[in-house]
Amino acid sequence: MTTEERAKYKTEKLSEALQLSASQKKAVYELNVNEMRQMKEGRKEDMEAMQAARKAREERMKAILTPEQVAKFQQMQAERMGSGRKREHVKHMDVSQPDTKVNSGNDIKKESVK
Repeated sequence: MTTEERAKYKTEKLSEALQLSASQKKAVYELNVNEMRQMKEGRKEDMEAMQAARKAREERMKAILTPEQVAKFQQMQAERMGSGRKREHVKHMDVSQPDTKVNSGNDIKKESVK
C-alpha cells in the first residue's frame, strides 16, 4: 500500500467517525500524507523526532477539528492505545497505579511439549 493509499484509508476512517466536512477531510488527508512521509523518513532517524512529529500532528488536528470532534478523536486515540496492541510509547500508558505489575515474560515457566 502506498503512502497516499494509507493516508486516504486513515482519512476515510476518521471522516466516518468524526463526520468531517469536505474541507476538514481535505486538510486531514494532507496532514496524513505529510505525516506518513515524515514517519517513513523518521524510521531512519531517532524516536524523539518521531514523537515530536506525532505531537505536532495532534496540534494541527486540533486546529482542523471542532471541539466536539477533538474530544471524540482523543477518545478514539485512547481506545486505540488500550486495544491490546503492544506499544513502545510508554509515556502514553497510565502509570498512576504503582502497584500494577507488568509481566515481562521472564517469569513464565516453559513446559516441554510431549
